[in-house]
Amino acid sequence: MAQKEILSQQEIIMKLRTDLGEAHTRMSDLRGELSEKQKTELERQVALVRQQNSELSILKAKVVQTTGLVEKKDRELKVLREALRASQEKPRPYLSTEQKPRNLSQKCDISLQIEPAHPDSFSSFQEEQFFSDLGAKCKGSRHEEVIQRQKKALSELRTRIKELEKANSSNHKDHVNESFLELKTLRMEKNVQKILLDAKPDLTTFSRVEIRPPLNGPFSSGSPFAMEKSMKTDAAEALELSEKLYTDMIKTLGSLMNIKDMSSHMSLKHLSPKERERVNHLRQKDLDLVFDKITQLKTRLQRKEELVRGYEWELEQLRHSKVSVQMYQTQVAKLEDDIHKEAEEKALLKEALDRTEQQLSQEKRLNRAFKQQKDRVEDQEQRNSSCSCPFKENEKQRRIFVEMVKRKMQDSSLQAGAKKATLKTGQERETKKEACKPTQSLSFIKPGGKN
Repeated sequence: MAQKEILSQQEIIMKLRTDLGEAHTRMSDLRGELSEKQKTELERQVALVRQQNSELSILKAKVVQTTGLVEKKDRELKVLREALRASQEKPRPYLSTEQKPRNLSQKCDISLQIEPAHPDSFSSFQEEQFFSDLGAKCKGSRHEEVIQRQKKALSELRTRIKELEKANSSNHKDHVNESFLELKTLRMEKNVQKILLDAKPDLTTFSRVEIRPPLNGPFSSGSPFAMEKSMKTDAAEALELSEKLYTDMIKTLGSLMNIKDMSSHMSLKHLSPKERERVNHLRQKDLDLVFDKITQLKTRLQRKEELVRGYEWELEQLRHSKVSVQMYQTQVAKLEDDIHKEAEEKALLKEALDRTEQQLSQEKRLNRAFKQQKDRVEDQEQRNSSCSCPFKENEKQRRIFVEMVKRKMQDSSLQAGAKKATLKTGQERETKKEACKPTQSLSFIKPGGKN
Protein backbone atom coordinates (compact mmCIF):
# COMPACT_ATOMS: atom_id res chain seq x y z
CA MET A 1 0.00 0.00 0.00
CA ALA A 2 2.78 2.44 0.92
CA GLN A 3 4.58 1.74 -2.37
CA LYS A 4 1.38 2.42 -4.30
CA GLU A 5 0.92 5.66 -2.40
CA ILE A 6 4.49 6.76 -3.18
CA LEU A 7 4.00 5.93 -6.88
CA SER A 8 0.72 7.85 -6.94
CA GLN A 9 2.45 10.78 -5.24
CA GLN A 10 5.19 10.76 -7.88
CA GLU A 11 2.58 10.69 -10.65
CA ILE A 12 0.73 13.59 -9.02
CA ILE A 13 3.99 15.56 -8.77
CA MET A 14 4.72 14.95 -12.47
CA LYS A 15 1.20 16.06 -13.37
CA LEU A 16 1.67 19.15 -11.23
CA ARG A 17 4.87 19.98 -13.05
CA THR A 18 3.27 19.61 -16.47
CA ASP A 19 0.18 21.57 -15.46
CA LEU A 20 2.24 24.36 -13.94
CA GLY A 21 4.40 24.53 -17.07
CA GLU A 22 1.30 24.79 -19.24
CA ALA A 23 -0.14 27.48 -16.99
CA HIS A 24 3.12 29.45 -17.13
CA THR A 25 3.24 29.31 -20.93
CA ARG A 26 -0.39 30.33 -21.16
CA MET A 27 0.11 33.22 -18.78
CA SER A 28 3.12 34.41 -20.79
CA ASP A 29 1.08 34.19 -24.00
CA LEU A 30 -1.92 36.02 -22.52
CA ARG A 31 -1.31 39.62 -23.58
CA GLY A 32 -4.24 40.38 -25.82
CA GLU A 33 -7.92 39.85 -25.42
CA LEU A 34 -9.19 36.68 -23.74
CA SER A 35 -11.66 34.49 -25.57
CA GLU A 36 -14.38 32.38 -23.97
CA LYS A 37 -12.40 29.22 -24.48
CA GLN A 38 -9.38 30.72 -22.74
CA LYS A 39 -11.57 31.89 -19.86
CA THR A 40 -12.91 28.38 -19.31
CA GLU A 41 -9.38 26.98 -19.54
CA LEU A 42 -8.18 29.50 -16.95
CA GLU A 43 -10.98 28.55 -14.57
CA ARG A 44 -10.13 24.89 -15.04
CA GLN A 45 -6.47 25.59 -14.26
CA VAL A 46 -7.43 27.45 -11.08
CA ALA A 47 -9.56 24.51 -9.89
CA LEU A 48 -6.74 22.11 -10.74
CA VAL A 49 -4.23 24.19 -8.75
CA ARG A 50 -6.54 24.12 -5.73
CA GLN A 51 -6.90 20.35 -6.02
CA GLN A 52 -3.12 19.99 -6.29
CA ASN A 53 -2.68 22.11 -3.17
CA SER A 54 -4.97 19.77 -1.24
CA GLU A 55 -3.11 16.71 -2.57
CA LEU A 56 0.22 18.26 -1.58
CA SER A 57 -1.03 18.86 1.96
CA ILE A 58 -2.18 15.21 2.15
CA LEU A 59 1.23 14.00 0.93
CA LYS A 60 2.98 16.19 3.47
CA ALA A 61 0.85 14.72 6.26
CA LYS A 62 1.72 11.19 5.09
CA VAL A 63 5.45 11.98 5.07
CA VAL A 64 5.18 13.38 8.61
CA GLN A 65 3.33 10.20 9.65
CA THR A 66 6.07 7.97 8.21
CA THR A 67 8.77 9.98 9.99
CA GLY A 68 6.87 9.64 13.27
CA LEU A 69 6.58 5.88 12.72
CA VAL A 70 10.33 5.61 12.07
CA GLU A 71 11.10 7.57 15.24
CA LYS A 72 8.73 5.35 17.23
CA LYS A 73 10.44 2.19 15.94
CA ASP A 74 13.85 3.68 16.80
CA ARG A 75 12.71 4.35 20.36
CA GLU A 76 11.37 0.80 20.68
CA LEU A 77 14.68 -0.61 19.40
CA LYS A 78 16.63 1.50 21.91
CA VAL A 79 14.43 0.27 24.78
CA LEU A 80 14.84 -3.35 23.68
CA ARG A 81 18.62 -2.94 23.37
CA GLU A 82 18.83 -1.48 26.85
CA ALA A 83 16.72 -4.33 28.24
CA LEU A 84 18.90 -6.91 26.47
CA ARG A 85 22.06 -5.23 27.73
CA ALA A 86 20.73 -5.18 31.29
CA SER A 87 19.75 -8.84 31.09
CA GLN A 88 23.21 -9.74 29.75
CA GLU A 89 24.98 -7.80 32.51
CA LYS A 90 23.16 -9.72 35.29
CA PRO A 91 25.32 -12.41 37.04
CA ARG A 92 24.10 -15.72 35.71
CA PRO A 93 24.17 -18.69 38.11
CA TYR A 94 26.56 -21.31 37.07
CA LEU A 95 26.31 -24.95 37.67
CA SER A 96 27.20 -26.04 41.21
CA THR A 97 30.84 -27.02 41.25
CA GLU A 98 30.86 -28.29 44.78
CA GLN A 99 30.69 -32.00 44.59
CA LYS A 100 31.14 -34.50 47.35
CA PRO A 101 34.57 -36.14 47.36
CA ARG A 102 34.81 -39.51 45.91
CA ASN A 103 36.43 -42.16 48.05
CA LEU A 104 37.11 -45.21 45.96
CA SER A 105 38.68 -47.16 48.83
CA GLN A 106 35.71 -46.62 51.15
CA LYS A 107 32.85 -47.42 48.81
CA CYS A 108 34.10 -49.92 46.28
CA ASP A 109 36.51 -50.38 43.43
CA ILE A 110 34.19 -48.39 41.15
CA SER A 111 32.38 -45.28 42.50
CA LEU A 112 30.21 -43.38 40.09
CA GLN A 113 28.63 -39.99 40.48
CA ILE A 114 25.96 -39.35 37.90
CA GLU A 115 24.17 -36.00 37.86
CA PRO A 116 21.21 -36.04 35.51
CA ALA A 117 20.66 -32.84 33.55
CA HIS A 118 16.90 -33.04 33.38
CA PRO A 119 14.86 -34.14 36.46
CA ASP A 120 11.70 -34.67 34.48
CA SER A 121 13.18 -37.39 32.26
CA PHE A 122 15.26 -39.21 34.88
CA SER A 123 13.99 -39.37 38.43
CA SER A 124 16.07 -40.68 41.30
CA PHE A 125 13.95 -43.79 41.83
CA GLN A 126 14.14 -44.80 38.20
CA GLU A 127 17.91 -44.34 38.19
CA GLU A 128 18.37 -46.50 41.32
CA GLN A 129 16.15 -49.20 39.86
CA PHE A 130 17.97 -49.04 36.55
CA PHE A 131 21.43 -49.34 38.07
CA SER A 132 20.33 -52.13 40.45
CA ASP A 133 19.05 -54.09 37.45
CA LEU A 134 22.34 -53.48 35.68
CA GLY A 135 24.24 -54.65 38.77
CA ALA A 136 22.23 -57.87 38.80
CA LYS A 137 23.09 -58.45 35.18
CA CYS A 138 26.82 -57.77 35.54
CA LYS A 139 28.34 -61.23 35.98
CA GLY A 140 31.23 -63.18 34.58
CA SER A 141 34.74 -62.60 33.47
CA ARG A 142 34.03 -59.29 31.67
CA HIS A 143 33.92 -57.36 34.94
CA GLU A 144 37.23 -55.56 34.38
CA GLU A 145 36.32 -54.66 30.79
CA VAL A 146 33.00 -53.22 31.94
CA ILE A 147 34.80 -51.19 34.62
CA GLN A 148 37.19 -49.72 32.02
CA ARG A 149 34.36 -48.86 29.66
CA GLN A 150 32.43 -47.19 32.47
CA LYS A 151 35.44 -45.16 33.53
CA LYS A 152 36.10 -44.10 29.96
CA ALA A 153 32.47 -43.08 29.37
CA LEU A 154 32.32 -41.15 32.64
CA SER A 155 35.57 -39.32 31.95
CA GLU A 156 34.35 -38.44 28.45
CA LEU A 157 31.05 -37.24 29.90
CA ARG A 158 32.78 -35.06 32.49
CA THR A 159 35.19 -33.52 29.99
CA ARG A 160 32.39 -32.67 27.60
CA ILE A 161 30.29 -31.17 30.42
CA LYS A 162 33.27 -29.01 31.43
CA GLU A 163 33.77 -27.87 27.83
CA LEU A 164 30.11 -27.01 27.55
CA GLU A 165 30.23 -25.08 30.82
CA LYS A 166 33.22 -23.09 29.57
CA ALA A 167 31.52 -22.35 26.27
CA ASN A 168 28.35 -21.40 28.13
CA SER A 169 30.25 -18.99 30.40
CA SER A 170 32.00 -17.35 27.40
CA ASN A 171 28.82 -16.78 25.37
CA HIS A 172 25.87 -14.63 26.46
CA LYS A 173 23.26 -16.71 24.70
CA ASP A 174 22.10 -18.60 27.73
CA HIS A 175 18.93 -20.24 26.51
CA VAL A 176 20.56 -21.75 23.39
CA ASN A 177 23.61 -23.03 25.26
CA GLU A 178 21.52 -24.48 28.08
CA SER A 179 19.36 -26.42 25.66
CA PHE A 180 22.52 -27.59 23.89
CA LEU A 181 24.03 -28.67 27.22
CA GLU A 182 20.90 -30.61 28.10
CA LEU A 183 20.94 -32.40 24.77
CA LYS A 184 24.63 -33.28 25.16
CA THR A 185 24.20 -34.63 28.70
CA LEU A 186 21.22 -36.71 27.61
CA ARG A 187 23.25 -38.08 24.71
CA MET A 188 26.15 -38.96 27.01
CA GLU A 189 23.79 -40.67 29.43
CA LYS A 190 22.32 -42.69 26.57
CA ASN A 191 25.84 -43.73 25.55
CA VAL A 192 26.55 -44.84 29.13
CA GLN A 193 23.30 -46.76 29.19
CA LYS A 194 24.22 -48.54 25.97
CA ILE A 195 27.61 -49.46 27.35
CA LEU A 196 26.06 -50.75 30.56
CA LEU A 197 23.46 -52.74 28.64
CA ASP A 198 26.13 -54.32 26.48
CA ALA A 199 28.02 -55.55 29.53
CA LYS A 200 26.77 -58.04 32.21
CA PRO A 201 28.88 -57.61 35.37
CA ASP A 202 28.33 -59.20 38.75
CA LEU A 203 25.65 -57.79 41.03
CA THR A 204 27.92 -57.86 44.11
CA THR A 205 30.65 -55.82 42.43
CA PHE A 206 28.18 -53.19 41.14
CA SER A 207 26.07 -52.92 44.27
CA ARG A 208 28.35 -50.27 45.76
CA VAL A 209 27.59 -47.74 43.04
CA GLU A 210 26.48 -44.47 44.59
CA ILE A 211 23.81 -42.50 42.79
CA ARG A 212 23.48 -38.86 43.75
CA PRO A 213 20.68 -37.06 42.03
CA PRO A 214 20.89 -33.27 42.52
CA LEU A 215 18.27 -32.12 44.95
CA ASN A 216 18.77 -28.42 44.35
CA GLY A 217 20.20 -28.42 40.85
CA PRO A 218 20.22 -25.53 38.43
CA PHE A 219 17.23 -26.92 36.53
CA SER A 220 14.92 -27.54 39.49
CA SER A 221 11.54 -25.91 39.30
CA GLY A 222 11.01 -22.73 41.31
CA SER A 223 14.73 -21.77 41.36
CA PRO A 224 15.86 -18.22 40.46
CA PHE A 225 17.74 -19.64 37.51
CA ALA A 226 14.48 -20.91 35.98
CA MET A 227 12.85 -17.55 36.53
CA GLU A 228 15.78 -15.80 34.94
CA LYS A 229 15.65 -18.25 32.08
CA SER A 230 11.95 -17.52 31.49
CA MET A 231 12.68 -13.79 31.61
CA LYS A 232 15.48 -14.22 29.11
CA THR A 233 13.27 -16.25 26.80
CA ASP A 234 10.63 -13.49 26.94
CA ALA A 235 13.27 -10.88 26.19
CA ALA A 236 14.59 -13.01 23.34
CA GLU A 237 11.09 -13.37 21.87
CA ALA A 238 10.52 -9.61 22.16
CA LEU A 239 13.90 -8.98 20.55
CA GLU A 240 13.09 -11.38 17.73
CA LEU A 241 9.72 -9.67 17.14
CA SER A 242 11.31 -6.22 17.17
CA GLU A 243 14.05 -7.40 14.80
CA LYS A 244 11.43 -8.79 12.43
CA LEU A 245 9.46 -5.53 12.53
CA TYR A 246 12.64 -3.52 12.01
CA THR A 247 13.74 -5.59 9.02
CA ASP A 248 10.27 -5.41 7.44
CA MET A 249 10.13 -1.66 7.98
CA ILE A 250 13.64 -1.12 6.55
CA LYS A 251 12.81 -3.25 3.50
CA THR A 252 9.55 -1.40 2.82
CA LEU A 253 11.20 2.00 3.30
CA GLY A 254 14.07 1.05 1.02
CA SER A 255 11.74 -0.21 -1.70
CA LEU A 256 9.43 2.81 -1.42
CA MET A 257 12.16 5.44 -1.35
CA ASN A 258 14.42 3.70 -3.91
CA ILE A 259 17.31 3.31 -1.44
CA LYS A 260 19.54 0.52 -2.77
CA ASP A 261 22.32 0.80 -0.15
CA MET A 262 20.35 -0.76 2.72
CA SER A 263 22.62 -3.46 4.16
CA SER A 264 21.37 -4.11 7.73
CA HIS A 265 18.76 -6.81 7.02
CA MET A 266 20.37 -9.45 9.23
CA SER A 267 19.08 -10.23 12.72
CA LEU A 268 21.02 -9.69 15.97
CA LYS A 269 19.79 -12.89 17.58
CA HIS A 270 22.64 -15.31 16.81
CA LEU A 271 25.53 -12.85 16.46
CA SER A 272 28.59 -12.21 18.58
CA PRO A 273 29.12 -8.82 20.30
CA LYS A 274 31.55 -7.63 17.61
CA GLU A 275 29.18 -8.55 14.82
CA ARG A 276 26.35 -6.87 16.72
CA GLU A 277 28.36 -3.67 16.91
CA ARG A 278 29.06 -3.88 13.18
CA VAL A 279 25.36 -4.48 12.38
CA ASN A 280 24.40 -1.64 14.73
CA HIS A 281 26.78 0.65 12.84
CA LEU A 282 25.23 -0.44 9.53
CA ARG A 283 21.74 0.18 10.88
CA GLN A 284 22.75 3.65 11.97
CA LYS A 285 23.99 4.30 8.44
CA ASP A 286 20.69 3.04 7.02
CA LEU A 287 18.74 5.31 9.38
CA ASP A 288 20.89 8.24 8.25
CA LEU A 289 20.12 7.38 4.62
CA VAL A 290 16.38 7.24 5.36
CA PHE A 291 16.57 10.55 7.23
CA ASP A 292 18.45 12.18 4.33
CA LYS A 293 15.90 10.83 1.86
CA ILE A 294 13.00 12.15 3.95
CA THR A 295 14.67 15.57 4.26
CA GLN A 296 15.17 15.64 0.48
CA LEU A 297 11.50 14.83 -0.06
CA LYS A 298 10.56 17.52 2.45
CA THR A 299 12.69 20.14 0.68
CA ARG A 300 11.21 19.13 -2.67
CA LEU A 301 7.71 19.49 -1.29
CA GLN A 302 8.57 22.91 0.12
CA ARG A 303 9.96 24.02 -3.25
CA LYS A 304 6.87 22.79 -5.01
CA GLU A 305 4.68 24.59 -2.52
CA GLU A 306 6.62 27.79 -3.19
CA LEU A 307 6.16 27.25 -6.94
CA VAL A 308 2.45 26.72 -6.46
CA ARG A 309 2.24 29.91 -4.40
CA GLY A 310 4.05 31.81 -7.15
CA TYR A 311 1.67 30.42 -9.74
CA GLU A 312 -1.30 31.36 -7.58
CA TRP A 313 0.03 34.92 -7.31
CA GLU A 314 0.45 35.03 -11.09
CA LEU A 315 -3.10 33.73 -11.50
CA GLU A 316 -4.37 36.49 -9.23
CA GLN A 317 -2.50 39.03 -11.35
CA LEU A 318 -4.09 37.44 -14.40
CA ARG A 319 -7.53 37.83 -12.87
CA HIS A 320 -6.86 41.50 -12.14
CA SER A 321 -5.56 42.03 -15.67
CA LYS A 322 -8.63 40.23 -16.98
CA VAL A 323 -10.87 42.66 -15.08
CA SER A 324 -8.92 45.65 -16.39
CA VAL A 325 -9.09 44.27 -19.95
CA GLN A 326 -12.85 43.87 -19.61
CA MET A 327 -13.13 47.48 -18.43
CA TYR A 328 -11.06 48.69 -21.36
CA GLN A 329 -13.13 46.59 -23.73
CA THR A 330 -16.31 48.23 -22.44
CA GLN A 331 -14.70 51.65 -22.85
CA VAL A 332 -13.64 50.82 -26.41
CA ALA A 333 -17.17 49.62 -27.20
CA LYS A 334 -18.57 52.90 -25.88
CA LEU A 335 -16.09 54.86 -27.98
CA GLU A 336 -17.05 52.87 -31.06
CA ASP A 337 -20.72 53.65 -30.40
CA ASP A 338 -19.87 57.34 -30.01
CA ILE A 339 -17.91 57.29 -33.26
CA HIS A 340 -20.85 55.68 -35.08
CA LYS A 341 -23.18 58.30 -33.65
CA GLU A 342 -20.84 61.10 -34.70
CA ALA A 343 -20.62 59.66 -38.20
CA GLU A 344 -24.39 59.56 -38.39
CA GLU A 345 -24.58 63.15 -37.15
CA LYS A 346 -22.02 64.20 -39.74
CA ALA A 347 -24.05 62.56 -42.46
CA LEU A 348 -27.17 64.34 -41.23
CA LEU A 349 -25.32 67.67 -41.09
CA LYS A 350 -24.08 67.14 -44.63
CA GLU A 351 -27.60 66.46 -45.77
CA ALA A 352 -28.80 69.61 -43.97
CA LEU A 353 -26.02 71.67 -45.59
CA ASP A 354 -26.92 70.32 -49.00
CA ARG A 355 -30.54 71.21 -48.38
CA THR A 356 -29.64 74.74 -47.21
CA GLU A 357 -27.42 75.21 -50.24
CA GLN A 358 -30.22 74.08 -52.49
CA GLN A 359 -32.61 76.44 -50.71
CA LEU A 360 -30.12 79.32 -51.04
CA SER A 361 -29.70 78.62 -54.73
CA GLN A 362 -33.47 78.50 -55.13
CA GLU A 363 -33.86 81.77 -53.20
CA LYS A 364 -31.17 83.38 -55.34
CA ARG A 365 -33.06 82.28 -58.43
CA LEU A 366 -36.27 83.61 -56.94
CA ASN A 367 -34.59 86.91 -56.09
CA ARG A 368 -33.29 87.18 -59.60
CA ALA A 369 -36.72 86.40 -60.96
CA PHE A 370 -38.25 88.95 -58.57
CA LYS A 371 -35.71 91.56 -59.62
CA GLN A 372 -36.41 90.86 -63.26
CA GLN A 373 -40.13 91.06 -62.64
CA LYS A 374 -39.61 94.23 -60.59
CA ASP A 375 -37.64 95.81 -63.38
CA ARG A 376 -40.33 94.80 -65.83
CA VAL A 377 -43.02 96.13 -63.50
CA GLU A 378 -41.18 99.43 -63.08
CA ASP A 379 -40.82 99.68 -66.80
CA GLN A 380 -44.48 98.98 -67.22
CA GLU A 381 -45.31 101.50 -64.50
CA GLN A 382 -43.28 104.10 -66.18
CA ARG A 383 -44.99 103.28 -69.43
CA ASN A 384 -48.39 103.11 -67.85
CA SER A 385 -48.27 106.31 -65.88
CA SER A 386 -51.93 106.73 -66.55
CA CYS A 387 -52.85 104.08 -63.90
CA SER A 388 -54.65 105.07 -60.68
CA CYS A 389 -52.72 105.92 -57.47
CA PRO A 390 -54.48 103.53 -55.05
CA PHE A 391 -53.60 100.56 -57.22
CA LYS A 392 -49.98 101.60 -57.20
CA GLU A 393 -49.90 101.90 -53.41
CA ASN A 394 -51.41 98.44 -52.99
CA GLU A 395 -48.88 96.99 -55.34
CA LYS A 396 -46.02 98.61 -53.42
CA GLN A 397 -47.27 97.26 -50.10
CA ARG A 398 -47.57 93.78 -51.54
CA ARG A 399 -44.00 93.88 -52.83
CA ILE A 400 -42.67 95.17 -49.49
CA PHE A 401 -44.47 92.37 -47.61
CA VAL A 402 -43.11 89.70 -49.98
CA GLU A 403 -39.55 91.01 -49.56
CA MET A 404 -39.88 91.02 -45.75
CA VAL A 405 -41.10 87.43 -45.74
CA LYS A 406 -38.21 86.34 -47.96
CA ARG A 407 -35.68 88.09 -45.73
CA LYS A 408 -37.11 86.42 -42.57
CA MET A 409 -36.99 82.99 -44.23
CA GLN A 410 -33.37 83.53 -45.30
CA ASP A 411 -32.33 84.73 -41.82
CA SER A 412 -34.01 81.75 -40.06
CA SER A 413 -32.41 79.19 -42.43
CA LEU A 414 -28.98 80.77 -42.01
CA GLN A 415 -29.29 80.79 -38.21
CA ALA A 416 -30.37 77.09 -38.12
CA GLY A 417 -27.43 76.09 -40.35
CA ALA A 418 -24.97 78.03 -38.19
CA LYS A 419 -26.32 76.44 -34.99
CA LYS A 420 -26.07 72.95 -36.47
CA ALA A 421 -22.52 73.60 -37.63
CA THR A 422 -21.43 74.88 -34.19
CA LEU A 423 -23.09 71.92 -32.43
CA LYS A 424 -21.42 69.51 -34.82
CA THR A 425 -17.94 70.98 -34.31
CA GLY A 426 -18.35 70.98 -30.49
CA GLN A 427 -19.45 67.33 -30.42
CA GLU A 428 -16.56 66.33 -32.67
CA ARG A 429 -14.07 68.01 -30.37
CA GLU A 430 -15.55 66.30 -27.25
CA THR A 431 -15.54 62.84 -28.86
CA LYS A 432 -11.96 63.31 -29.99
CA LYS A 433 -10.90 64.21 -26.44
CA GLU A 434 -12.72 61.18 -24.95
CA ALA A 435 -11.18 58.85 -27.54
CA CYS A 436 -7.68 60.14 -26.84
CA LYS A 437 -7.89 59.56 -23.04
CA PRO A 438 -8.45 55.73 -22.99
CA THR A 439 -6.01 55.16 -25.81
CA GLN A 440 -3.32 56.96 -23.81
CA SER A 441 -4.14 54.90 -20.65
CA LEU A 442 -4.09 51.68 -22.69
CA SER A 443 -0.71 52.54 -24.15
CA PHE A 444 0.79 52.92 -20.67
CA ILE A 445 -0.62 49.61 -19.29
CA LYS A 446 1.63 46.52 -19.33
CA PRO A 447 0.42 43.13 -20.57
CA GLY A 448 0.57 41.62 -17.01
CA GLY A 449 -2.03 44.10 -15.74
CA LYS A 450 0.57 46.33 -13.95
CA ASN A 451 0.82 50.10 -14.54
